[in-house]
Amino acid sequence: MIEKYNKITPGFVTQAFEKRDEKFICVEQEFKAGDPVDRENEQGEAVDVDVRDEVYQPFHMVQPGLDYYVFEIWSCVEPVLHGPFATDDEQQQCIDKLREEEGEDENTFFVMNVSKGAMVKL
Repeated sequence: MIEKYNKITPGFVTQAFEKRDEKFICVEQEFKAGDPVDRENEQGEAVDVDVRDEVYQPFHMVQPGLDYYVFEIWSCVEPVLHGPFATDDEQQQCIDKLREEEGEDENTFFVMNVSKGAMVKL
């Protein structure tokens, strides 16, 4: 019985660069996963796994240049800032959790995507 294995997914990355201050900066990345994938144990030997037993794990690849925030207005009075999050998926998960826990009757949620490392104040 297999207790642990590595999943190796071949693929490629496409990066877009823009010239800023005489240097080329990566401003966007696109990750493409390929097929087929390999599964192996810690010794590098192939293992046979029923993929129906494998919980899907998305490829959360962090995009350069952005931090993701959720701006919550509670009862039209008290602002709350959540984040930064590394991906827009994490940002959306925060919104979903807030909607579930606090509802939308008295709360409003906004997304805010800013340059990585920017100072965000309320």
